[in-house]
Amino acid sequence: SDRGLPRVSPAAFRANLMEMIERARRFGTRHIILSTNHPTLRHKTLLSGESLEERRRHYNWIMREVAAETEVTLCDIDDGFAGLDGAALEPLLLPYPDHLHLSARGHAHYAGLIYPPVAEAIRAVIA
Repeated sequence: SDRGLPRVSPAAFRANLMEMIERARRFGTRHIILSTNHPTLRHKTLLSGESLEERRRHYNWIMREVAAETEVTLCDIDDGFAGLDGAALEPLLLPYPDHLHLSARGHAHYAGLIYPPVAEAIRAVIA
């Protein structure tokens, strides 16, 4: 048990992202893409008093902020799932009790969202 604490604190998550981006740039990476995490159907309140979904949204905001601060490409996967209610989201996730990981249909949806920024990055790097 993590006794209600996240595996990685928000502050450490932000610092880790910043360090990875800095190191990647130092070693010559020409294009960096950060992506937010897709929604889940995990709404049960955790020991921390928040749900996995609430925590996921919080960490997604950190990713958005870091992407903006560091001027890297953001692929907002979360935004690409926006507007899906539970009934529409359910077939995109593995069945209960998982409701966290993507199903084959969910992976296809995800691929459609991540492909454009990846393709653009490839074009930019080989140009």
